[in-house]
Amino acid sequence: MRVTCLAPHEIDDGLIRRWNELQSHPEHPEWLHPFLSAAFFQLTGQVRNRSRVAVIEDAGCVVGLWAFESPAPGLALPLARHMSDLQAVLLDPHWSGSLRRSGLDPAGRVAAPVAGGGPCSLAWLARQAKLYLVRVDHLLPASGMVSNRSRWMVDLTAGFEAYQRQQMLRSRWWKRAPGKARKLAQALGPLSWQDDVRDDAAWLALARWKSAQYRASGLRDNFSIGWVRHWLERLRWADGPSLQGSLQSLRAGGQLVAVHFGLRGHHLLHHYLPAYDPRLAMHSPGSVLLEQTIAQAPAQGVTMIDLSTGDMDYKLAVSNCQEVLGMGLLAPPSLLKIDVWTRAAVTQLRRCPGLGPIARKGRRALVSLINGPG
Repeated sequence: MRVTCLAPHEIDDGLIRRWNELQSHPEHPEWLHPFLSAAFFQLTGQVRNRSRVAVIEDAGCVVGLWAFESPAPGLALPLARHMSDLQAVLLDPHWSGSLRRSGLDPAGRVAAPVAGGGPCSLAWLARQAKLYLVRVDHLLPASGMVSNRSRWMVDLTAGFEAYQRQQMLRSRWWKRAPGKARKLAQALGPLSWQDDVRDDAAWLALARWKSAQYRASGLRDNFSIGWVRHWLERLRWADGPSLQGSLQSLRAGGQLVAVHFGLRGHHLLHHYLPAYDPRLAMHSPGSVLLEQTIAQAPAQGVTMIDLSTGDMDYKLAVSNCQEVLGMGLLAPPSLLKIDVWTRAAVTQLRRCPGLGPIARKGRRALVSLINGPG
């Protein structure tokens, strides 16, 4: 058995076929996500030259894969850095199940629990790949991580009507949705929703509105980062079964009022970058676009919408299921102590008037030092 780390240009057609087989294993439907696809790894590798995939082989057969970035020897970060919304180790369930039943790890020793660094854990895989500092922030599953976060989902397996009936009983969001759409149409004109829009005007409007939203929120503008802009442009034109750029737009009276860029993979739509014209905020165009996207999803072959993490009110209102993702740092004890101390210090500083921006800058500087160049 061996673990080999490969760059994007080193993977061949056979490995891609095996990757697709593992990702579509019936025992793990949660793996059918664009962020976990071979196509996503290849596309990201065209922009991020430190992209790597750890390939686990047993008796000459590929039994597991884990994609990441390695900006420096011994360091592993999420593939596509802060733009990644899901990470996972894809392991053949038959192989990992046999290991658990046997009570042995891949080297023949008595196995420890998976969450504690035993066979099939990320900690075990990191050791085999000679990675000494590993950061994850959206790991599936969450076992063994420092802390957890919820990923909010819209399950449309039973169809939109059944989903809407269920949500109307628990959320005022759907009760108000028809009224919001009606008011927007009364103010600007008839509504028009479109899927898979490819025109440059909609894309440029998305970038402009999203940049303004980032700045207004005090966040770093992702569209001002060169590699992110280049990477999103490539994602925009991706067109395969496991990774497809998907742009939805909403117009009112012929005027573009809201745009969303997401990623499609098989039956799943990852809700990724929504934006709307801030001058029309009082008419809730973003909410109307989301309502239309959910309503039209089954007709587009989408039965699951991933709203990712973040406990925003609208996510809690429209989701009808959730999954737990892990986040944390696998590192020597000394670095773990520094990380915990820094997080605690930043939390305290944020509570002091006027020191919040200083605390954020300090933490960003430390994270940059640990993570290496962007």
